[in-house]
Amino acid sequence: MSDRLQRYEAILAALALAAVAALFAYAAGGLRGDAGRFPQLVGGITAALALAEALARALAARAYGAPPRSPRAVRWRAALLLAWFAGTLAGLYLLGVVAGTALCAAVYFRLFAGLRLLPALAGGATLAAFFYLGFGLMAGFRLHPGTLPLPWL
Repeated sequence: MSDRLQRYEAILAALALAAVAALFAYAAGGLRGDAGRFPQLVGGITAALALAEALARALAARAYGAPPRSPRAVRWRAALLLAWFAGTLAGLYLLGVVAGTALCAAVYFRLFAGLRLLPALAGGATLAAFFYLGFGLMAGFRLHPGTLPLPWL
């Protein structure tokens, strides 16, 4: 399979995951009472992250061309992704959903999508605003405020 076809396949897989997660969140809306809130949150977060992945892959394909080929580069990228994932979990727990999403998304856009610092920060702030407006205000979820005492949040 050609590199170009592999890149398109990865983008389409991320978009398919986003569609399934969005349908999952929509279907959870039919549950009675508060039973659907958590599945809606999980489906919404999964859909947002899958869309971010599709965007990152599309931008990376445009910026970098073919993915790295050496086994060392592949291992390094996998280790970096695992470290980012662990940092995301820690960030969401310590900083809360809104601030943690902004920071972790900005780091993701910078490291994996190859965006410069200012567009990466703007993307992180946009995703955090989406979570706050969509889940905190419109859906009425009580978003985790974080365990660190941050006076500005």
